Amino acid sequence: RGDELSNKQIQYKRELQNDIRAFKIDVCNFMGDFIKNGPLVKGIAPMEAVDRLSRFKEEVKIRERKFDLYHGGEVLFALPHQEYPGLEKAKKEIKLASLLYDLYADVIRSINDWKLMVSEAVTC
Repeated sequence: RGDELSNKQIQYKRELQNDIRAFKIDVCNFMGDFIKNGPLVKGIAPMEAVDRLSRFKEEVKIRERKFDLYHGGEVLFALPHQEYPGLEKAKKEIKLASLLYDLYADVIRSINDWKLMVSEAVTC
């Protein structure tokens, strides 16, 4: 029974290490995509940037969940903690872009409200 558990532990540890290697590659690919196609690409329309921001926010959430799971596995198996600077950078840029585009959306909404109020005042 002890050998069976030991073998399972070794198997799970190997799987975790393989998953972490794959995750590192995934994070690098994600960062490349974020730089090429993200919301901060020069020359795109603001509403297109908002759409892209939503997409990348969801993708970061997925990677954060994986990060948390893998970190828990690293703790469980006493493995060194892996760093993912690309993921941290993307989270930071997405947070800043969210602030910017949320402000943009609020300004556009306010302008439209003012236009509506002015047109209603003219028709009265």
